[in-house]
Amino acid sequence: MSHLYIDLSNITSSSELHQLLKESLHLPDHYGENWDAFWDVITDVDYITFPDQITFIGYSLLETKLSEDAKCLKMCLEEYNEEHYVSHCHFVFL
Repeated sequence: MSHLYIDLSNITSSSELHQLLKESLHLPDHYGENWDAFWDVITDVDYITFPDQITFIGYSLLETKLSEDAKCLKMCLEEYNEEHYVSHCHFVFL
């Protein structure tokens, strides 16, 4: 089982969050670093394959600092698992 940990504890801006996601998830260079682009990339099977589990450390801190971004991240990932053509991933938000 593959497992990825992404530490959100030190994120202070939307730009930092998208850059961390780009690096951690190995998103393509053309990733537009916004929530629409995030959705497009994670649901395109040519660009990304998630591990079996991703744990987001410091998610509760992100909720207090960047509540809208935290909500968008969680919503995108929950909706990702509802898609039938992608391999599902277990997301943990700590």
